[in-house]
Amino acid sequence: MPSSFKTKAVLANVIDASTPDKVYAGEEFTITANTDNPASSVSLDIDGVTYDMEGSGKKWQYKKKIPDAGKKKFNVIAKNIGGAAGSPKSGTIDVKLGVPDVVTVSVPDKIYAGEDFVINAQTRSAADKVSIEIGGKSQPMEGAGTDWTFQTKIASAGTSPYKVTAKNTEGAEGLSKQGNIPVEKKAGALINIAIASVSPDKGYAGGTFTFKAATDTPAKGVTLTISGKDYEMTGSGTSWTLSQKIQKTGDLIFSMTAINEDKVEGIAKTGSFAVSQITDRYTYNTDGTITDKVSGEVKKRFVDNGNGTVTDISTNLMWMQSPKRIAVSYEEAEDYCSELTQSGYSGWRLPTAQEWKDIIDKSQEAPALPKGHPFKNIVFSVSFWSKTKHTSMASRVYIANLYNGEIGSSPKNDNLIAWAVRYAETTVQ
Repeated sequence: MPSSFKTKAVLANVIDASTPDKVYAGEEFTITANTDNPASSVSLDIDGVTYDMEGSGKKWQYKKKIPDAGKKKFNVIAKNIGGAAGSPKSGTIDVKLGVPDVVTVSVPDKIYAGEDFVINAQTRSAADKVSIEIGGKSQPMEGAGTDWTFQTKIASAGTSPYKVTAKNTEGAEGLSKQGNIPVEKKAGALINIAIASVSPDKGYAGGTFTFKAATDTPAKGVTLTISGKDYEMTGSGTSWTLSQKIQKTGDLIFSMTAINEDKVEGIAKTGSFAVSQITDRYTYNTDGTITDKVSGEVKKRFVDNGNGTVTDISTNLMWMQSPKRIAVSYEEAEDYCSELTQSGYSGWRLPTAQEWKDIIDKSQEAPALPKGHPFKNIVFSVSFWSKTKHTSMASRVYIANLYNGEIGSSPKNDNLIAWAVRYAETTVQ
């Protein structure tokens, strides 16, 4: 019968445990250990605290940082696969007091004038005191070891230089760290449009519309936007206004936006108004005046140009102030008008039947013209030619009777009065 026996695991003895020649308080260093036989685990004991070293086989290490200066005893022991401990290795680490160089200083990405913020500093080795100088004034930072902080605020915007220095317990100063702190002015509170209005809310193209804005707090400026076009409103504080002629027609949208002293826009307010294309701009009044539907202004309908001509504002036509005194045929009337030159104006013609209707006032008679007209030498016993041919009889044209204002027709070979008219070259507003 074969015999059996158990093999006892070989012990792993620590044959070497070493540290760097110089170890400084607060700085990381590495302890290395070697065993004579492969070990399953190796542990490091410093000041009564045990740490598991990293490695395998015969080579092991552990990275450590000791915050205080002084002599620190350590012990390294290895175990084999069976958990049996081999011979340990002891030693002493002489931790020197390092010179605390300042390695990093961090400030927030955004710092606003007048608001608290925190500056963080780290030293390479443990420091006893750390100070920061800002604007020529040095102040102590708070913390211990290698981590230090300082809470402060800077009153005004701009760039403030800083310098951070650290000392150990013996008063030795390490390398300092310098930099700049960019301080921004915090944007002011947003200013919003509280009320936005337009008057009138319905009008005609070419008319003036008045826009008003009220802001919730005093604004630096207010912008009015109409159909994508911006206008700067006038005013101050919370009250702003703008009067603007509008040519575009339709249901138009407007918006108003206020800015603060930093030119940051607040919440806008929108509104709408309707602009119509006017076909009959003027209202004819019984006293001979007209009312402008666009501006609301009441004005004289006729302008005596002082040169033998009269302009009718409502139709933008220029009339001879006096008609031809002698009755002539239709062809003679046309020739008279086309050859006429008055005060440098040419391009005269007979009025159309519609133009007669536009100037006739049937509430008047002998002549049937509006009250207050400046025309002279008007005869009403004979009718007046128009240039409009009769719709069904080619030999006849329409005529105007200025006694009663009726529109009739007459053969072209009749003898009637010619009254010349032309388009005014400039629209009278």
